[in-house]
This record gives sequence, structure tokens and C-alpha cells, in this order.
Amino acid sequence: MSLVDRVERIINSHPDFMHEDIRVQATDGLVVLTGAVSSVYQRAAVEQLIQALDGVTGVSNALVVKPERAA
Repeated sequence: MSLVDRVERIINSHPDFMHEDIRVQATDGLVVLTGAVSSVYQRAAVEQLIQALDGVTGVSNALVVKPERAA
């Protein structure tokens, strides 16, 4: 299983991230995250989760936080 497949599987099965728009690319262990998440917490947490995986040498986190919707 490729590193991208492993990262996507973890993101898509994690309750904090499974409904977020996170795209993954990887080259030589460097994982690039793009897309959008709902909170600053999610942005930081997904980076920490991915950084801890075997084979990951670094994470470039280009995720943006979606603006809150007005009530």
C-alpha cells in the first residue's frame, strides 16, 4: 500500500476528518495536505497524526480553515 493510500485511509476513517475536504500527495516521504477543514484544531491535528506515520519524513500543511457560516 502506498503512503498516499495509507494517509487517505487514516483520514477517511478518523471521525474528526472523515467529512472534511482533505487531498493528499506524497513524494519521497514528504506528505502534502491541501483542501479545507472546519477548524484550526483539525488543521493542526491532522498534521500531527500524519507526521507520526512510518515512512513520513515531513508534512507540508496547506490546508485552509473554512469560514464559519453566519446563523
